[in-house]
Amino acid sequence: MTALFANPLYLYLVIAVASAVTSAMVVLAGVAFLLKHQNIRMSFMNSQMAGMEKMLETLKADMKTMANTMDKDRQTTFERTEKTLHHILERMVTLENRILDHSSSKQSGKQVNEAIRLAQLQTPPKQIAEQTGIPYDMAKTIATFHLAQ
Repeated sequence: MTALFANPLYLYLVIAVASAVTSAMVVLAGVAFLLKHQNIRMSFMNSQMAGMEKMLETLKADMKTMANTMDKDRQTTFERTEKTLHHILERMVTLENRILDHSSSKQSGKQVNEAIRLAQLQTPPKQIAEQTGIPYDMAKTIATFHLAQ
């Protein structure tokens, strides 16, 4: 075997192979280091992604709760507004009826005053009823009362 090492060509060949093997080992060690580093980064990114997914689920649940609360508040506000408007409408109808009653009684008073004036002029009850728009029985009573005076 010493004779093989005596041959310089063989020695160069052994050195070249050893150098190539060493270089290959260095390259493989570098690749292994890069793969290990990449694996660590991927694990870190996966844990970050899992945390973000949890935060997203929590955010979705919070948004759903907030939307439900807003819907309830909106419904409550709508119901209160509807009740208030209904109450206002009832009051307006009551006021309208009062105004109509007042107007009617005022008109009725004018009709009666006109009927009295006609009765004092001795106008017949039928004509009083036609001119004033009051019922015939009322015109007859007014005419009878004022004729008796």
